[in-house]
Amino acid sequence: MKNTKTLTILLSLAASIPLAHAETAAPAPAKPPATSPQPPDGLFKALDRDADGRLSVGEFAVGQVSDAARRVFAGMDRDADGYLSAGEYRINGSAPPAKAGAR
Repeated sequence: MKNTKTLTILLSLAASIPLAHAETAAPAPAKPPATSPQPPDGLFKALDRDADGRLSVGEFAVGQVSDAARRVFAGMDRDADGYLSAGEYRINGSAPPAKAGAR
């Protein structure tokens, strides 16, 4: 009878070891999003309000044209035609300049 109690206790302890380990295991790291919220082409299309396939400085700066926005725009406008094509936008980066005062 004493051996039965000892065996029962040992089996109970052995059975609880994997459960205790599972509770202390580190959680799996969060998965990054499968895709970016809006790819560069999608953002370009969203900014292109008049759907002419190019961005004016006003569209690029989301209506908040500043000297800084004009300088960034001019640097991105490789052919100096006053507009950004989808190719110029993709080559130079896909984010419009931050609003004035934003950090």
